[in-house]
Amino acid sequence: MNINQLNQVGYIIKPHGVRGVLKFIAHYQFADAFININALFLGQENNIVPYIIETIEQISNNEYLV
Repeated sequence: MNINQLNQVGYIIKPHGVRGVLKFIAHYQFADAFININALFLGQENNIVPYIIETIEQISNNEYLV
């Protein structure tokens, strides 16, 4: 997969807790659809790293714990 094939749907603010949960902000236009995804692809330097989502918890309008 090429990084140019991906769309940025938001960004990670910080880790949350000790079990690998991330606090994620979804961009406004993707906030409603975000609850139905099962993976994120994280850009790390020039690499794409898959992050499989086991649970999603909406904590505010466009903030999620994944």
